[in-house]
Amino acid sequence: MNTPLERSVLEVRPACDPTGALRLRIDRERGELVVDDDARLTRFSLSQQGHEVGWYREGSPVELRVVLAQCLRDFDAEQAVLELSERAARRAGWDRGCRLGEAVRDARQAKRLPVLPFQRWFAYLTAPERPEGERLCPVEAALRAGYVDARKGHGDTSRLLRRLGLAVHHDGRRGAAPPSQFVSAQTALALCRALDRDPTELGI
Repeated sequence: MNTPLERSVLEVRPACDPTGALRLRIDRERGELVVDDDARLTRFSLSQQGHEVGWYREGSPVELRVVLAQCLRDFDAEQAVLELSERAARRAGWDRGCRLGEAVRDARQAKRLPVLPFQRWFAYLTAPERPEGERLCPVEAALRAGYVDARKGHGDTSRLLRRLGLAVHHDGRRGAAPPSQFVSAQTALALCRALDRDPTELGI
């Protein structure tokens, strides 16, 4: 029987997606990942432009780790994307596949985790349509994570949203930094506490 990495097409519903709507389709022959989020399709394709081989979305280059983040920590999906990337880099040869090959090695040793699964859980738990008694309160979530506004003594929701990659970080000297896409393992555990989720529910 073929393993997930040997099948031509791998279809996955990531276990840590709270909505159950997300579907991933990885086509090994075409070298692409299609993300179906409740009928909203996003296509990531492996291709060569110039002397570089890499992942693209609508013609724009995308980092491998960003493509992996779409897998929502599903092991089979991540491994399939990594294997596709590795094979593409080898076929292209070192000179043209160098960056992609290095990205694969970096991804296998990555110590930072994608924030996308936490964003989906936060959106799901704070959705207005949820019953009031079941809806996550951002202030309480911040307190559970240990993010406290020292001046006011209550949960620091601004810090929570920055850690979730849902708000920019403003630095007086360097201006606004782009929202976080990846967090350390320590921050990931703090976000699990904020969401009141077992780390295994988010693939940690």
